[in-house]
Amino acid sequence: MRFLTLLVCLVTTLNAAEPFKSGDSWIAVGDSISTNGVYAQNIELFYLTRYPDRPLAYINAGIPGDTANGVLKRFDWDVAYAKPTVATVMLGMNDVNRGKYAADQDQPKLEARHAATIATYDKNLREITARLQGIGSRVVLLSPTPFDDTMRKDGTNLPGCNDALAEFGRRARVIAAETGAEFIDLHTPMTTLNRRLQSKSPEFTLISGDRIHPGQPGHFVAAYYFLQAQGVRGTVAIAHLDAATSSVRRAENCIISDFTSTERSVQFTYSADALPFPVSPEAAPALDWVPFQTELNREEFRVQGLAPGTYQLKIDDQNIATFDADDLARGVNLAEFPTPQLAQARKVLELLQKRWFLIGKIRIIPMVEHHLGGDLPRPFTLEAIEPALATWEAQIAATPNHWQRNHPAEYREQKPVAAERPAQAAALLEEARAAAEPKARRISLSLLVN
Repeated sequence: MRFLTLLVCLVTTLNAAEPFKSGDSWIAVGDSISTNGVYAQNIELFYLTRYPDRPLAYINAGIPGDTANGVLKRFDWDVAYAKPTVATVMLGMNDVNRGKYAADQDQPKLEARHAATIATYDKNLREITARLQGIGSRVVLLSPTPFDDTMRKDGTNLPGCNDALAEFGRRARVIAAETGAEFIDLHTPMTTLNRRLQSKSPEFTLISGDRIHPGQPGHFVAAYYFLQAQGVRGTVAIAHLDAATSSVRRAENCIISDFTSTERSVQFTYSADALPFPVSPEAAPALDWVPFQTELNREEFRVQGLAPGTYQLKIDDQNIATFDADDLARGVNLAEFPTPQLAQARKVLELLQKRWFLIGKIRIIPMVEHHLGGDLPRPFTLEAIEPALATWEAQIAATPNHWQRNHPAEYREQKPVAAERPAQAAALLEEARAAAEPKARRISLSLLVN
């Protein structure tokens, strides 16, 4: 029993996920879900607003339709070149070979194919992990996000596909334990949450109509579980004040100065070390599904000793909200209100969105070259790849509304300016970091007189 306890502790330790460190260069390796990158973008935004003094550089290394075997083929030129200090790996949605889960498949054949795909995934994920560790990267294996085969929806479904992805996640956990990598489980909590919400509304999905790709709220949920697993600081700042004694009872991750008060008013300067997280309107529905605001976005403001009544809160002379004295004594979460510090965080988001858009433009180059490269010598020139590009373009044109129909033209547009893009993206990141530097705010509470 003592040996079993030690073994469990060892596996738990090996699987523990650590927060990113200052100066980390983080590469997110994966398929189309990582190419879209919204979960990773939310994570980067969180770190920039919560830890402004902890530089983090996010690198997108997703390729639509890719598998673990595909990652091995592009490893040197699309992953190792970046010299990442930390790499997250989320694969499985294509490795699982979704088509085999069509309803007309023979069960014994299905089980045999499933065993084969699991074995291949296990082998390739182990090799990816070893190669990342070989270039000095800290490795974090992620279980894949769910395939929603339980949503009530007309059209093609692939029952059993999500159970297979769950097995992929279990394999990733074992590999992490055996190799000293870290592990974060996205599949289990997302599947559990999805089914709980579907029990109330069968048409609901965390994913999307295609059952594969999370929508923006689903990506936000994935980021929430990722950050929760890392054990990041949930507090923006905590300020507890006593108006009756003109005292600061608690100041966490902030400095309170120039504090004056009466039973009917409070004034002080508030210098927080972080900014509240600016949830985008597209992701906002997720706030009803996960306790992000209470667990990971708390800017707690509490004032005791005030006379009964309603108080006007102002920050930098802007009217923010009115609160009853009892509510202030219990505490309010300023991160949920339109404060100047939230407006500052939204500016950070705007700058990062420009960077993410640029990164998306850049990704068309490895996407196309991974698809067409073959044995052509690298690095590619547009002239060298043009014959293969033209042939592929003609093949795409034969299929109406092909999802890659714009890729050849986008590649031709981006390839000549590819060398300029990394510097442009780096400049936007530096601008975002400067915009994230917290500022001192003047806060006041005044009793409203009828």
